[in-house]
Amino acid sequence: MRTFYDILGISRTATQQEILVAYRKRCLETHPDKGGDGRDFMNVRKGYEILSNPEKRRAYDQWVLKKEKDELERKIKEQRAQNEEYSHKNASGYNNTRNNISGYNSTRHYTSDNKVNSEKKDYSSILIIGVVIILLSLTIYFINSNSNIPDKPLQYKNQDFTTASDKIVIKDIKWLYNELSKYSDIGSYNQFKEELKDSIMAGYYYRDACIRGIEIGSFEDFNIMLGKYIFKDIKWLYNELSKYSEIGSYSQFKEELKDSIMAGYYYRDASIRGIEIGSFEDFNKMLMKENIISKPYQKR
Repeated sequence: MRTFYDILGISRTATQQEILVAYRKRCLETHPDKGGDGRDFMNVRKGYEILSNPEKRRAYDQWVLKKEKDELERKIKEQRAQNEEYSHKNASGYNNTRNNISGYNSTRHYTSDNKVNSEKKDYSSILIIGVVIILLSLTIYFINSNSNIPDKPLQYKNQDFTTASDKIVIKDIKWLYNELSKYSDIGSYNQFKEELKDSIMAGYYYRDACIRGIEIGSFEDFNIMLGKYIFKDIKWLYNELSKYSEIGSYSQFKEELKDSIMAGYYYRDASIRGIEIGSFEDFNKMLMKENIISKPYQKR
């Protein structure tokens, strides 16, 4: 599983300074203007956004460990199934050989060798699995001790990431906050609403709710909930545009929006980048609501 640590080229115990140094280096390597791939550049920015924030990093680490634990358990089950199948085939071969009276002695010796080899392979498989489990346990312990993650891992229910839409009783963001708060400390309600404006954190909370068995509905239902209760403002627009390029400070950004040319530029830039900013009329309402302008701009 490729994580943001892999994308930035750092260890999972990296300090904030190491994360910043790696981020700057990877930005230079992946920036489209420097010949890099735009998708790699965006992944680098997303990785830094998550790992540079202690709370988001802890949440992300827990999610990664859950995925790795599931993958390890899957591999262990597959290995056990292969071992059982192998042992069953050897046992069948042994019984068939015993029925052959003329070659009983030689075949018995051959089958015994097969059984010994099978047992050796079983022991080798168990040893390898044991070593992997020990290494994973040490990794989890080391990350928990450095990230202030609770001593006991979060308990997840076996639940697919999607839940039938017909089960949902239309809820709101406050309801989702209360449900998730039953399992872990996710900060204040206002902080939770701000985090839901970020696409990465919103996706994380959706997956987390599904894993825990919270009947949140399909991802489309979740987006409808966000569109209804998460209000877009200038701060939200600033954060979204900042993911793609350096646009200066927030106060400078607000001043630039007072100029019709710059406001039009930012609107077009947001539309091109797929930021769901709405129509130009919606954009004007946002500006007027926050007293950036007194009358709407005319679209050029």
